[in-house]
Amino acid sequence: MKRSTHSILISSLGCLIASAAPADTILNRVEADAFLHNLVKAGAHFEANAGQLPSTSDFAFRTREYRMELMASGIELKQPGTEIVLGEPMQILFAGADGSTAGGGVDQLPFRAMHRISTDGVRSKMTEVPTYSEVKYEEVYSGIDVRYHVNGGRLEYDFIVEPGANPSQITFTLNGIEDVRMDAENNLLLSYPVADVVQHRPHVYQVIEGSRTSIEGQYVLLDDRTVRIDVGSYDTSAPLIIDPVLSVTFKDQTESPTK
Repeated sequence: MKRSTHSILISSLGCLIASAAPADTILNRVEADAFLHNLVKAGAHFEANAGQLPSTSDFAFRTREYRMELMASGIELKQPGTEIVLGEPMQILFAGADGSTAGGGVDQLPFRAMHRISTDGVRSKMTEVPTYSEVKYEEVYSGIDVRYHVNGGRLEYDFIVEPGANPSQITFTLNGIEDVRMDAENNLLLSYPVADVVQHRPHVYQVIEGSRTSIEGQYVLLDDRTVRIDVGSYDTSAPLIIDPVLSVTFKDQTESPTK
């Protein structure tokens, strides 16, 4: 049976950093830590998909603890080194969005991520993968773009609502979820089988003639898998920014029972 091996490297100023593991296994902790330590040193960035990610994903944002894969339809959360998804994927999807929208990298960075695939011990040519400081999807909803960037090491995404567009289109479908609730500050608390995710209360604002004005915004639970963003009154003749931030904590699996 053929097996493929992915090797991902970061190249910056002629320096290469490598880590490899079979695609159908999980990296051991030493390998994963070494690779991700060097990756984080390269700076927070988004890695375009050149074959090292599933075909459904366009970009990846990696940290030592997790990987976020970006799609036109939303975000999928994965653990580092995990190539096989067991059970339902951990996803925050944009309900009712145009899933055919193509994402684009913004502000290309001066280093490349690279990957190599080996089949039956035969190594393929190294493939350079562009990296970016931001990713943007246009017209995810009618008149609404989504821009991903990094804030304090955490993934942040802005919904940019153009004048005349309806922000009530923005609705999340939560896949693979075990529990969802809101705390007293209206932060969205998501419990997945292996991780807890906080989608912080959205910062909603407008910049008009150089002056930034805060707008009321909050999450509304529609059911146990669906959440909508509601915003207060604002100037519909100017763009509106809705700005959630994600914090991720993976659960300790060491005490999980084994079969």
